[in-house]
Amino acid sequence: MRHSRMMLLFAALWLIPATATHAQPSRRVFRPRMTQPAIVLLNGNAPVINAQALNAKDAAYSFEITDPASGAVVAAREALTVADIPGVSSVHGENKNLTVQLPPSLAPGLYSLRVTSVIDGESATETIPRSVWVLAQAPDTVTFAHVSDTHAGDPRAAMAPSAETPDERREKVYRAACASGADFVILTGDLVSVPGNYKNEYRQAYEEIEAHVSCPVFAVPGNHDLYTTHATKESADGRTFWKRYFGDERYAFTIGRFAFVITNSYDWPAQYRNFMNQPLMRQVGSYSSGAMSLEQYDWLDQTLSALSGKTTLVFGHHLFRDYSTKNSDVPGLVAPDRVLELLAARGVTRYFAGHNHRNTEETVRGVILSTVVSAASDIPEDASWGFRKCTAHSATVSCEFISVVQRTD
Repeated sequence: MRHSRMMLLFAALWLIPATATHAQPSRRVFRPRMTQPAIVLLNGNAPVINAQALNAKDAAYSFEITDPASGAVVAAREALTVADIPGVSSVHGENKNLTVQLPPSLAPGLYSLRVTSVIDGESATETIPRSVWVLAQAPDTVTFAHVSDTHAGDPRAAMAPSAETPDERREKVYRAACASGADFVILTGDLVSVPGNYKNEYRQAYEEIEAHVSCPVFAVPGNHDLYTTHATKESADGRTFWKRYFGDERYAFTIGRFAFVITNSYDWPAQYRNFMNQPLMRQVGSYSSGAMSLEQYDWLDQTLSALSGKTTLVFGHHLFRDYSTKNSDVPGLVAPDRVLELLAARGVTRYFAGHNHRNTEETVRGVILSTVVSAASDIPEDASWGFRKCTAHSATVSCEFISVVQRTD
């Protein structure tokens, strides 16, 4: 019954017309992104970032470093050296892979990247906000804010007992997360809600992050982000929207001795993510439950192996008990127990997720599994909207929940 009510709520938003867009992600540079920034450790070395851009005959790119708040140029294009990396493939296809050498005098901080490109004689200038994070040296500890299930456009959020609107709750949580002393924020999925309204919701989610998250931010996809309304049409697929606005579905980044691995726990083939085929979704459990493909499992195994010796934290949207129990009926998927066994075998001791809109923590096979409440949507009666603040040391991770907005019931 609850499933049916949710379907009616989401269907009610299906015919909302798309509004005019404002802030837009770069259409020509795929990495770095606002939600997948390049990390530069100076340590006395010349700072260099890697970029992935649209590959076209005679395509030319130049870059500037700018201040995110004022837009003022911090490092002009003449101070940046750009070079091709031949023969390097990308998850986005055969793109142009570049190194951008930054000036050695660049101070530590978070910067935007302004890109001017010329393709087929057409010039375009785009700004990728807060996409270059420069650190003086590798830290001994890192502190991050774990925020989840922000749900732009979610009809459930408007019914929650609160003095603030859902948009106001998201803004307060975002601002509090960066003001808490966290070095960065990780969003563990469900940034949007309704596939028929993705054009509006992805834009809104992107603009809110740009406006209210002043520190570095990394994004993880959830099930609500990756639905589709057509089994074969890429333009209707949440994966297309995610790639355009937020970057890769899975990736890893390191900060000194610490490694952070981002996974896609809603890794169903397109036909099982099709919101227009509810009978099939119910049959295999793909409406909301998690899944991981064998291809991603192999990537995760290789990635964790390469990060051996680092303090490695893994992030996804679903806990493993929230994976579908019927995914063995779908070719190419792995059982959730295998994923958990892999984490334990590779020495991972912490896994962070969202999805259930609750603060939970349990230890299974030596891995501490944590979730956090929704930052704006429906939450339990005894909960409040907020985030987890976590500090990673060389061998331990300590977390505390920070309450931001109270329920009014």
